[in-house]
Parts: sequence; structure tokens; C-alpha cells
Amino acid sequence: MTSEKGNTRLFQELEALLAEQEPKGVFKVERDRWAATTMLIGTLLTVPSILGAKGWGIWSAAIGLPIELCALAVLTYRQLRDVIPEFVDAKRKFAVELDSHFVEYEKIRVWLQSFAYEVRRRHLAYVESRLESMARRYPLVFGAADRLGVLPALIGLFLQVQGISSLSMAAGIVGLMVLLLYAMALWMARFRLQLETYARILKAAGNE
Repeated sequence: MTSEKGNTRLFQELEALLAEQEPKGVFKVERDRWAATTMLIGTLLTVPSILGAKGWGIWSAAIGLPIELCALAVLTYRQLRDVIPEFVDAKRKFAVELDSHFVEYEKIRVWLQSFAYEVRRRHLAYVESRLESMARRYPLVFGAADRLGVLPALIGLFLQVQGISSLSMAAGIVGLMVLLLYAMALWMARFRLQLETYARILKAAGNE
């Protein structure tokens, strides 16, 4: 039986085991970090113009906006180039992946059963309480932004371009706020999905 001291690290060890199942390098985020950073720099260069700066602010926006758009285009192209081949013979590949993941999933389930039922029950109750709290507070700010795909990012980018082209500070600020809130929504969604995964696998461990 796992020691009581080990109980305090259950979530850490569970996350480490689940991380081993994650596909490695499908989206190659580490490789494309430079493109995302360049896009952020381009966005920052447009801020002075959005805030009403004349002269140098307009020149800064004229440089920053093409940089932002080019970086976004490169990032999108490289991600699509990596993902599209996965659609070839996708059903067979997915079946192979399911078989492999099921074996690992069973190992994690058996590992969880090495903890006493009461320990698992308390951890599951805690996860569910965190999910309930998140479900109450999360929509107040973000709504369903994380379920809309890239639409909020496109809307924010459109408003940003409109704000620069028409010298409208209000449109530019709203565009930046949409992009910022969308990024925050995606960041928070990661934690919600993480908690939901913990809850599912703790329930799968059963009452044994």
C-alpha cells in the first residue's frame, strides 16, 4: 500500500504518468516558438498607433502589422503542414494509438488502485469541488471563448487592423482586449481539462 506521505503527491505522480501518454511533437510548439514570439513583437509594435500616437506610432504600426501577419501565416502554414499528413490513413493510425494508450491507461488505473479507496475518494471529491468552483467563476469573464476555436482571435485581429487603418483607438483597444481574453481563456481551459482528466481516471479506478 502506498504510504500516507506519498498520498500528498498523488496528483504530481498522476500528471507525470499521463504526460507520458501525450503525443510527442505533433504540433511542434517548441520549434515554432520563434514565430509566436515574432507575432507578439509585431502586435506590440501596433500598440502606440492604437493608443493614438501619431508620426512614429503610425510608422511603428506599419512595420508591426506586416510582421504580425507574416508570423501568423508562417505559424499556420507550418502547423498545417505537420497536421495534414495525420489525416492519411487516419482511422488505422487512431486505432493503433488507442490500443497503445489503453495499455498505459490500464497501468495508471492499476497504480491508482494501490491507494486506499478512502484516499482516492477524498482526491476525487477535491477535484470535483475545484471543477464546480471553476464552472461558477470561469463564465463570468471568459464565457465560452475556449469553445469558439480561432474565431475570437480572428475577430480581435480584424478589430486591430480596423483600428489601425481608421486610426480608431476604441476599435484597436477592443481588438487587443479580445486577443488577450482569448489567450487567457485558452490558458484557463488547460487547467479545466486537466481536472476533468483526473476526475475521469479516479472514477475509473472504482471502489476496490
